[in-house]
Amino acid sequence: MPAVGPGTSIGGRYHLRQRLERTDRVERWEADDTTFGRRVVVTVLDAADPAAEAALDAARRASALTDPRLLPILDAGREDGLVHVVEQEVQGSTLTELLRDGGLPPTEARRIVLEVAEVLDRARARGLHHLALTPDDVLRGRDGSVRLRGLAVRAALLGRDGGSDQAASRTDAIGLAALLHAATTATWPGQDATSLQATPFVGGAPAPPSELVAAVPDDIEDLVRRALGRSRPGEDRPQDPGVVADALRPATTRASAPGATPLLEDATAGSPGDPLPASPTAVTGAADDSAAPAAADDGTVPQGPGHRLADDLRKDVEHVPSRAEAAAIAAAGATAAGTKAAARRVGDLVDGASRRVEDRRREREQRRLESQPARVPLSTLADEPPRPVEPVAPIFVNDVPTGTPSPRQANFVMALLAALVVLGLVLGVIGVMSMVSNIQRQLDAPPVARTYTVTAPAVTITKGADGTVTTRPAAPTGPAGAPIAVVGVSAYDPEGQDHAENNDSVGNVHDGDTSTYWRSQRYRTDTFGNLKSGVGLAVYLGDAHSDVSQIKLTLPDSSGEDLTVYGSDTPTRDGAAVLGTVKGGKGEVTLTVPPGQGKRPYIVVWFTNSPRMFGGNYAALSEISLS
Repeated sequence: MPAVGPGTSIGGRYHLRQRLERTDRVERWEADDTTFGRRVVVTVLDAADPAAEAALDAARRASALTDPRLLPILDAGREDGLVHVVEQEVQGSTLTELLRDGGLPPTEARRIVLEVAEVLDRARARGLHHLALTPDDVLRGRDGSVRLRGLAVRAALLGRDGGSDQAASRTDAIGLAALLHAATTATWPGQDATSLQATPFVGGAPAPPSELVAAVPDDIEDLVRRALGRSRPGEDRPQDPGVVADALRPATTRASAPGATPLLEDATAGSPGDPLPASPTAVTGAADDSAAPAAADDGTVPQGPGHRLADDLRKDVEHVPSRAEAAAIAAAGATAAGTKAAARRVGDLVDGASRRVEDRRREREQRRLESQPARVPLSTLADEPPRPVEPVAPIFVNDVPTGTPSPRQANFVMALLAALVVLGLVLGVIGVMSMVSNIQRQLDAPPVARTYTVTAPAVTITKGADGTVTTRPAAPTGPAGAPIAVVGVSAYDPEGQDHAENNDSVGNVHDGDTSTYWRSQRYRTDTFGNLKSGVGLAVYLGDAHSDVSQIKLTLPDSSGEDLTVYGSDTPTRDGAAVLGTVKGGKGEVTLTVPPGQGKRPYIVVWFTNSPRMFGGNYAALSEISLS
């Protein structure tokens, strides 16, 4: 398990903020990229892990594939005994989160899985595979865009080897079918763990989508059944993501291929329909023409129930009929007038509906054109004679341009110029005064006091800001224990809006350099401008922390800082134990922890005032060391 926590810096630039996921070997963290000022997601594992080298190699190969639907890998490397993989953060939801309230509409499920299938098909051509698809790896952004994450890297972290390229492609194809099943039913038929409910199994195979939800399109049902169910004689499972993508693309695209069966699209559903039967007998069974009622002498057909059904379906038809509608009409026609008459009626109905749709479209377009202002052709404008340009209206109504400005015009221009000059002088004076004020504040800042401790005799010599030198006996110190390493530090601002006070400089408090420091935001008064009761730092010591017996703080020179140090099980003061307090502290301050109170994973330093320093009012800390 990697020894990281809030405030840990990875690669010198990624500052960990909050843990997103944790397993026995791998952790995923939300982090700040301090170099580019952006939020990222960092996956961390121990460099000694058997999967570490494979994960690095997979991340580097996957980062070379550019596709807007693939979540980009920004960085990968090894440092301080850790391997890290950095991904871009996406504002959106995973497919698992989208399915909490039930399955998606078939059109949206088809669109999302098709996008993922096309990405995996491109990756397959570069020798890359996912091998561990789950709804957690598919994200839909706020704009509806689809992103896939974990390409090659997730399989490497799980120690999976796809074997041959053919076997790996087949694994991804089956994973896409499982993803499609989940998107339509909100249940998961795969083996990898997710928070979705598991799909029930029937006869040793996942239950088909149509048995769990209603209105599942036939092509989705067929694809999922062939990939996840038991194969029927003569059927083949999809062998790669490209086959899945072809099966999910619109039927009009598939119909353009040689040998494709022409399809009718169901305009009401917005998705491809199924092929119409070759003849009405495919719907009604082996119909016998002799059983159909004969036409009357005047050429009309007896008005039976089937005829009324066909008339009802024909009323107000505004779209090309779907398979269900066409089959019903064909069945009614076969009952009323025989096979040939029914087929003829279906064709007439389709042609008539198409004509009416086109006529109504033309009428709407004509009404739209009539409602718009009349437009003159460009060629007509070119033939018109040039029109004289009207002169520009004078500034003052009573003034008429004569070639020279009138006295009123001249006075107006002079007054405007004078006003601009005065404004420029005022702004310049304000800028100079502000610069002088800043210089004066820096000059007025008190010099840094220095404290020296000598061993013989045991006295402390302090040189104050006014130049006076005082001596006092040095505080007795017990035997120093072994130093305790700091894993990470994060700013603690529970009463602020962003809950972080200069979080990018907290690493300065445990870098061993007392000339660097962390400080809070600037406040107007020494009580944080009466905006909050305090700010602090949460120091993380790791899960396998030692028992702290002594805390040493180095504070910048000021009028004196007030603070309280807590031992806590969380990076907050909730339920924390007080380890010590400081009033008016500056320079080096040492706190002795009460016995039995220092074995906590977090040390919280809570500042309760913001004294004058650095030309303003701040809470600040130069260094913290624990033993």
